[in-house]
Amino acid sequence: MKKTLCILCALLCLLPLGACAKKQADVKQTLEDIPNAYVGDVDVEQTIEIAELTIVIKKQLFYINDVEFYFKDFEDTEKLSTNFENGMLDVYVTDGALQKCVVFSPDNQEKTEYNVQGKGTAVTRYRYDEYGNTAYEAHYGADGKLTDFYTASYGDDHIKMVEKRTYNATLDLTAVIRYEYDEKGELAREITYGPDLKLQDVKES
Repeated sequence: MKKTLCILCALLCLLPLGACAKKQADVKQTLEDIPNAYVGDVDVEQTIEIAELTIVIKKQLFYINDVEFYFKDFEDTEKLSTNFENGMLDVYVTDGALQKCVVFSPDNQEKTEYNVQGKGTAVTRYRYDEYGNTAYEAHYGADGKLTDFYTASYGDDHIKMVEKRTYNATLDLTAVIRYEYDEKGELAREITYGPDLKLQDVKES
C-alpha cells in the first residue's frame, strides 16, 4: 500500500512538469541573429540635464513656476492636469499635501517627475513609430544618467506589441520578450529570453 502511494505521489509531482514541457514544446529554445548590444538608429544619450522647478508652498495654496494651485481644488481628487510651458503638468496632492508633479514636453516625447522640492527624480524619453506606438523608451535617474531602455516592434495590425528588447545603461542586451496572441487578439503567451538568447521563461495568459 505504501509503495502504491509513493508511486502515485511521484506521478502527481511529475504532472506539472509534463504540462510545462508541453507548453514549451513549440517555443524556440534559443534565438538567433539578434545582436547582443543596441544597434538601432536612436542616439542613446548617456546623460541628460534635468531642469528644476520653483515650488513655493503656502497654507492654502502653492505655486509651481508661478502657476497657482489651491489645495481645496484637490478635495475630491488627488490629481489635476493643466497646460504648462507648451506641454502638460500633472499635480498630485494627498490629504492636503503636495506629493509630486509630472511635466510632459510639448511633443510628448519626454516625461519628468519632480519631488516637492522641485528636483527631478526620474525622466522617461519616448520615440514613436509612424502609427503612434512607442518604439523606444529610455529611463534616467535623478542624476540624469541613463539606467535602462527598451525598443519595441508591432504586428501587422500596427497595434499589438510582438517583441520588446531591453538594454542596460551600457547598451548591452538584457532580455528579449516576445508576445503571442489568440484568435481574439488577446495576449496568450509571453516568452522571455535572457541576454544569452536562451529561453528563460514562458507565461501563459
